[in-house]
Amino acid sequence: MDNKITVKTQLTFAFFQFCSVMAVTIPMMYLTFYLTESVGMSAALMGTVLLIARIVDFIIGLVSGGVVEKSRMRWGTYRSWLIILKYVVFIGVCLQFWNTSSLPPVARGAVTIIGYIMMHGSMNFVSLAQYGLIQRRAGSDMNGRAKLSIAYARGMTVANIIISAVALPAVIWIGGFFPGYDYLITAAFFALFFFIGSTVLVKATEEYDRVVTEEEAKKIPQISFKDMVKTAAGNGQLMLVLLAFCLTYIGMFIVQTIMQYYFVFIIGNQLMMSVSLTASMVFAFVGSIFGPIFGQKAGKKAALVTGMLLWGVFSALITFLAKGNVWIYIVLGGLGQVAFYMFFSFGMNYFLDAGEYGFYKTGKDNRNVALAMYNMPMKVGMGLGGAIGSFGLAFIGYTSGMTQVTDAFVDKFMMLTGIVPAVFMFASGLLILFFWKITDADAQKYATANAEKLAAMAAQTSDEKAS
Repeated sequence: MDNKITVKTQLTFAFFQFCSVMAVTIPMMYLTFYLTESVGMSAALMGTVLLIARIVDFIIGLVSGGVVEKSRMRWGTYRSWLIILKYVVFIGVCLQFWNTSSLPPVARGAVTIIGYIMMHGSMNFVSLAQYGLIQRRAGSDMNGRAKLSIAYARGMTVANIIISAVALPAVIWIGGFFPGYDYLITAAFFALFFFIGSTVLVKATEEYDRVVTEEEAKKIPQISFKDMVKTAAGNGQLMLVLLAFCLTYIGMFIVQTIMQYYFVFIIGNQLMMSVSLTASMVFAFVGSIFGPIFGQKAGKKAALVTGMLLWGVFSALITFLAKGNVWIYIVLGGLGQVAFYMFFSFGMNYFLDAGEYGFYKTGKDNRNVALAMYNMPMKVGMGLGGAIGSFGLAFIGYTSGMTQVTDAFVDKFMMLTGIVPAVFMFASGLLILFFWKITDADAQKYATANAEKLAAMAAQTSDEKAS
């Protein structure tokens, strides 16, 4: 099969990621503020509700790799999940912004948790399908895998630029016509993009995503769910990159959880958040263009270490320089995005490299579990980072509906949005610097050897059928 990665193929994968981001970004960016200011939850209740939902989502993410590994659905190992779950994602988005302000607190929390799990739980499988299709489409070609991963990153930045510019103004505009349903209508509209993106990618990858037959599966050393966890935990490099990305995302989601509060209470201009997000995503797009060049020349490890440490520096500077100047906040946040995309453009390749390493060393194909681990840092980040941000707000004195802030509140808030995330980013960069051992050349060697092993197994199965 011809696995050559053309420009058209890259655009197809980028378009799917564009549509995915358009669908899920509004819940990820605005849910916390919506729950406190529109639904009337306290910061502590909101933090508790989201923590419960994120724990369940995390558990789903843990088992998703094993479920996909054993799935035999007729539309393909990975494409099947895109075909089925687009409906669940859409309903989940809508439930998160369903106006439950008239319900008792427990009912409000229950609706939010159900919607959250429907969307994010489904995206565990959707994301794994994305990464698996990269592997199937590019084969063992590391350069091809990198091209598709970079295409995903660029599709993400373009979507973020658009949604950052129009989402919040749309919420405010729609609120003038449909009070109480502003976030719901806006989020539902953007969620429709996921149907389009899924259809395009499913069609484009049909010939590459076949289901492994039972006969072929028997030739590959099989492992139970328990062994999958055990094998993953025994893969030191996988656990290392998992920890480093978890720390990074914790820092990221601390910022994301409390960002809207910065513009409402520190700056006093909510619409400036739209300007900030748009500018930040323009920086991110630049980073997605030029960042991978550095990584391709210096290596993925250098890109990861440099990006994480620089991001930490820019985050720390926000505490000291952006308290009274929104433009400094915007520029430093944008530079942080450039640093982030230095390594995020290679994203899942770090986990796939660790998966190839594990398969090469043990002979057990646990790569889907390794790929599923790439979803875990975001889950951990949303859970712990969101909790730190939410409970941090309560700790520094935020109350729902507050209209005035003190200088002491502002100083504490700036520490929460700058120094605290920076600590996590510095820690992740230093971990990779001292302990990541898989070079790009090693990763290519492992992938090639593993592909040859699987091809030999498939050929043996064919010969046995013929005889």
